[in-house]
Parts: sequence; C-alpha cells; structure tokens
Amino acid sequence: MMMLQLPSKRRKRSEVWLGFDTFTRNSLELAKCKYCGSELTASHVSGTSHLKKYLAKCMEKYGIMMNVSEEQHFVFDQEKSINDFATVVIKHNYCFNMAEHTFFEIFCKELNPNFKLMSRNTLSISSRISLTTDIWAARHQGMGYVCITAHFVDDDWVFKKKIICFQHIEYPHDGPALSKVLRDSILDWNIDRKLFSLVVDNASANDWMVKDLKLCAHILNLIVSDGLEIIKDTIIRTKRSVRYLTHSNYGKQKFENAKKHCKLENKKKVLSDVSM
Repeated sequence: MMMLQLPSKRRKRSEVWLGFDTFTRNSLELAKCKYCGSELTASHVSGTSHLKKYLAKCMEKYGIMMNVSEEQHFVFDQEKSINDFATVVIKHNYCFNMAEHTFFEIFCKELNPNFKLMSRNTLSISSRISLTTDIWAARHQGMGYVCITAHFVDDDWVFKKKIICFQHIEYPHDGPALSKVLRDSILDWNIDRKLFSLVVDNASANDWMVKDLKLCAHILNLIVSDGLEIIKDTIIRTKRSVRYLTHSNYGKQKFENAKKHCKLENKKKVLSDVSM
C-alpha cells in the first residue's frame, strides 16, 4: 500500500501539527502521532480539536509537556545570545577560549545555525576599561588640573563613560607628577587588571608618564616572575596533585576519606588552572 507525504495546500497554523506527521493513504488525509504512532484523520473538514485532545492524552501518558493551545513564534536574537553566552562564561568561570573549541562550535551550530560565536579576544575585552586623560593649566592662577575618564561597556552592553579623577596637581606639571596621579587612580579604583587602553594627547609630559607606567608594569612582571621561579617546584607539585584529584575517581575518594579522617568540613571544590 502506497503512502504519500501530504502536500501543503495551505499553511497549518495550529501548534498541534508539531506532534503529527501528515500523509495520504487511499485518498484519505491522515496524521500519525510522533510519540505513539497512532493514525487519525487530518482533513481540514475534521478540524484539529480531536488532534489536540489526543495529543494531550498521549503526552500525559508519556510524561511529555507541550503547550498545544498557544502559537509561539521564535525570533532569533544574535545580540541577546552573545550576551547570554558571555554571562555563562563569566558566572561559571569558564575559559575564554571555550568559544574557539571545535566541538563546542559544532554543538552551537546544531542548536541554531544562525548563531555566530565571538572569539576569545572579543569575549575577554567585554570586561575591559579604557582610560583617557586631559590635562590643562589655568594661566591666570598658575594651577594645573588633570581629569581621568573611564570608558567601558556595562552589563546591558551600553557604552558608558565616567570621570574617575578630577584633581589639582602642583607645579611642575611634568611626567612624574602625572604618572603618580594616574597610577594612584588606577589602584584606587582597582582596575589595574582590567585596563585595556590609555589615550593621551601629544604633550611631552604624557610621553614620560606612559613610559613610566610601562616601566612599572615591566618591573612588576619581573618581580612576580622571579617570585614564582623560587616556588616553581611547589607549584608543579601542587598542579600534579590537583590533576590527580580531578582526573581520578580513586584519587577523589582518597581525598574525601582524608578530609573525613581529619574532620575537615570544607565544601570548596579543588579546581585546575583556568587557561585565559
């Protein structure tokens, strides 16, 4: 007996058709339930009330939830999806290069081919802050002033700018004085790890200020590197221990037994390094 796919003469608007496959048999229009395989009449004369009632009973029987009474039209929003993805990465402390994992990209494409993942660099920039400085002198007073403005994108992805420093600087208005004001402001606002860029004018004092900040960052990096070199063996052993605990069920159980034996109630999980 031949079964043909029912031609679509007009668009079926009811949500109930999502639960049925339509076809013709011996010139009869039929609908086959996708969940139990039962066949019901599907002619437009019969309407869809009997299909809704049957589908509701079938889904209740199989523990499936679906609203067949209201139409829902999904509209894809790339910006909202990117915002949600960034929130997931930040909230759960996932690595930024997750956006570039091959099989994660495949997974996202299977869910929605229209979704375009952001790169690792784009994702990390979303929490960065850029600074601009403006320096001028009141000639009739002989006093100098500096204004530092922060530029960033907030949680709603709206561009914002805020003045974080406006103060008088004593003479001379040279590089060291400006560098100190800028450095103190960055540390006061605790944005030293979020600084993305610094924009200044072409004054010679600004050249010295930026150079001074670069030297400070370089010296700090050398200090940290030297300090880590001293405890390098300890760091390596700690990483190996953490890897043993996180990749071995036997290691996890031994660790839990040791915690109980020492009567430790710390519920924090042991985590591996997060690559940035």
